[in-house]
Amino acid sequence: MYSIKENFKSLLFYLGMLAIKEQGPLGTVLKIPNHVIKTIYREQYFQKINEDYNIQIKDIRIAVNEMRMHGNIEPFIDGLKVALEDLSNRDLIQMDEKHIKMIILTFLGVDGTYFVQSEAENNNGYVDILLKRKIQFKDITKFQWLIELKYIKESERNTLEKVKQECLNQITRYEQSKLIQEEFKKDEMKKVLIIVVGKKDVYTYF
Repeated sequence: MYSIKENFKSLLFYLGMLAIKEQGPLGTVLKIPNHVIKTIYREQYFQKINEDYNIQIKDIRIAVNEMRMHGNIEPFIDGLKVALEDLSNRDLIQMDEKHIKMIILTFLGVDGTYFVQSEAENNNGYVDILLKRKIQFKDITKFQWLIELKYIKESERNTLEKVKQECLNQITRYEQSKLIQEEFKKDEMKKVLIIVVGKKDVYTYF
């Protein structure tokens, strides 16, 4: 008997919203087929976020503009806090790093002025999120970003300092990687570690 989740995946596949990526050891691996469909997913997800948390596209664009032009991520973090603070207790039970990353990527995708790379590979690991300048927006994009993201359950709050230090060390290794050294000018590169604890506390380290 197929689960509701598997049936829903099949429906999306037959509607053309998913495509086959490969045959893996545990079965068929699906993927989003193209940029148009990916944009639809992001817009639909943002619409859901907007309904639940009353976050406006205008506010997101203003926040991302601050990142691009002034290297200031605080308005963007404020928007993330609004979404996280309104999560229900049921949502919190299922919360992990992937959920928070999806919210961040959705905000960035709806704005659309950065080229967003998730899990960008380099010789020192995988960067959680890289925000790169788009050619068509080069005149309004002074800063590019390297974002490292971590989520800590409320019950594991006492690990914050340890996780923070480990992540900051990882960012230092990323900075020394071939990818970062060759593609980013030092004075145009901003780095931030975002650590979310539970659903109410967001810490940023630069």
